Amino acid sequence: MITRQIKWLLAVAVLATVGSVHGALLEWNFDGIPSNVGYDNQPSPTATAEPGFSTSGLSRGDGIGRSGARTMGKAWGGSNFLYTKDQALAADVCFYLDIIIAPEVIVSLTSIQTPWCGSPLQSPESGQWQYSLDAGATGWNDVGGEYSLPHGSYDVITLDLTDEKALSEISGVTVTFRLLLWGGEDGTSGRFSFGTGTTSGPATPWGNSLIINGDVVPEPSAAALLVLSGVALLLRRKKMRH
Repeated sequence: MITRQIKWLLAVAVLATVGSVHGALLEWNFDGIPSNVGYDNQPSPTATAEPGFSTSGLSRGDGIGRSGARTMGKAWGGSNFLYTKDQALAADVCFYLDIIIAPEVIVSLTSIQTPWCGSPLQSPESGQWQYSLDAGATGWNDVGGEYSLPHGSYDVITLDLTDEKALSEISGVTVTFRLLLWGGEDGTSGRFSFGTGTTSGPATPWGNSLIINGDVVPEPSAAALLVLSGVALLLRRKKMRH
């Protein structure tokens, strides 16, 4: 009986070590953002996270404008995109978000899904996603190519991360993403936001949220510790019986 229990514990440990979970790790929802406040007064989007993950939130770079009474409902963003790409880099015309990964899990990040909108026609024409594992201290890595952003309309974007080897099987780190924006035709009235950007908002397959997805595997040492503890307990009971 003891041998059978030990085999069962070892099987559970193997499954826990190699088995993975795929899905949403971190999500910001924009449904509660009103359209009748300026960007400076917008409430922060609500973030929910799976166990083992957290975030410091969404933030705007210094070059993102926050003035003006009008914003877009069910969306969070900013204004002022009258820059070339090099000027936008120098002025920090970027949105930032991060995912903080606990040491107890190993994860391969797979994608970022987000609705976004530009309004009116002076919103930024181009964008580039980038990431860093040290908050930009040693630079930023491009993900994919440059985006052509919609003018005065809504779109749903899926950023594929599966080819980024540096984001595969990582643990105990913070991954910071940023979206660089440029090419607006007007420096004050052009706006860009994450979210549906309307009072009602068009339907999306996953709702009005920015989502970071990934494949999660329990940290092997944790599974091994669990199994060793269980085996030791069973062996101790067996010794006491003899």
